[in-house]
Amino acid sequence: MKAAAVYAPCPYVIHYLSRYNDPRRREAFRRSVAEMLALAVALKFTIAVETVPYKPDKDERYAGSGEVAEFVRSFHSDNVRACIDLNHANINEDLLEGIRNSTGVIAWVH
Repeated sequence: MKAAAVYAPCPYVIHYLSRYNDPRRREAFRRSVAEMLALAVALKFTIAVETVPYKPDKDERYAGSGEVAEFVRSFHSDNVRACIDLNHANINEDLLEGIRNSTGVIAWVH
């Protein structure tokens, strides 16, 4: 993040890693984002948490856009927002539903 600070302010896109069935991975991801948040504020980045596809072969559960948006909102910070990946969001749910679920927290679309 420090190396990319020359591009700030801009979204710093990360994948939503709370989608695995192992609760320890979910907890570690939340802690990681919380730690990144302080640096993001200092560097004028917005962490954009990306909607993700469903890959059950990787021990994943489907984490829809509503879950990603809820995670983003839980930080109560303008520096943590959502990134709507049009391909990922369109595979397992209606794209318009994904956008509606993320209203008010979208930082980036790709």
